[in-house]
Amino acid sequence: MPLKVIVIGGVAAGPKAAAKIMRLNPGAEATLLEKGKFISYAGCGLPYYVSGVVKEQKDLMSTPIGVLRDPAFFQKVKNVKVLTETEALEIDRTRKRVRARRNGAAEDFWLDYDKLVVATGARPVVPSVPKVTLEGITTLHSLADAERIKALVAQAKAREVVMIGGGLIGVEAVEAPAECGCRVTVVEMLPQILRMLDWEMARLVERHMEARGVTVMTDTKVTAFEGEGRVTGVLTSRGRLPADLVVLGIGVKPNVDLARSAGLQIGPTGAIQVNTGMRSSDPNIYAAGDCAESTDLVTRKPCYVPMGSTANKQGRVAAPRCQTSARRFECWLTSV
Repeated sequence: MPLKVIVIGGVAAGPKAAAKIMRLNPGAEATLLEKGKFISYAGCGLPYYVSGVVKEQKDLMSTPIGVLRDPAFFQKVKNVKVLTETEALEIDRTRKRVRARRNGAAEDFWLDYDKLVVATGARPVVPSVPKVTLEGITTLHSLADAERIKALVAQAKAREVVMIGGGLIGVEAVEAPAECGCRVTVVEMLPQILRMLDWEMARLVERHMEARGVTVMTDTKVTAFEGEGRVTGVLTSRGRLPADLVVLGIGVKPNVDLARSAGLQIGPTGAIQVNTGMRSSDPNIYAAGDCAESTDLVTRKPCYVPMGSTANKQGRVAAPRCQTSARRFECWLTSV
């Protein structure tokens, strides 16, 4: 019988793992489940799609030579079966199967597996402050979010834009509204933006943004939002900011609900605990991408690195051992 592999999650790590599995064992059966409509897109490129640097949505999902990475592409080129708009609801580790449901379907269905890769990604962090659910307050975590922000900016419906968070997403996302003539304010709770930089470098970035009309407020905490139905203002520790659009870019947290309910070990970072081969506490289940832990090469301690580059590398490592080439895969895994 061919090796049956199920991959849960279709953005970065999942498709990479599925493609690697089929290269290692062409006789395997790989099925990829994705809750959303799109697969294998560059999530890190969403701010540049909003700004217009990336011209079309399809450019986020295309190969370097312009071939669209859709389900048909994965079936024809990678021999991977892709089920989009299909949510994995339960992992039955005892019987080695996954319960799933198609969007809009009345009944669930089960898929058996020999090996399973969990690549459920991360969720954007939403602050627990009053009126955070008002219309006009959004994250920038999906293509739907990007389309929403892009439309509001292009239609001049958002003239006062507040970016909550001065990390990579917040800083990258200011370009589009600033270029369209919006008044943009970045609110960061820490003493500097881009905390991965030394403060001197971060200050240079702040000055560059300010020279282009962007206001940067560090050491500033958001306390509440204002509005009836739709956001009209942001209350901060340094006063009120008018707002037609608020983008929450304060980070992400691992999406591990499915793994936790299945009894997989969750590490100290809150992500799925894995070994150097991305194997979880279940020997038949691997985890990769923003839902999985990494290991700091300096301290050798668990760390959390929700980056697209890391997710793709972990997807390659997480590809389960092939039935007909176990020794070759073991040697490859050791050399990574």
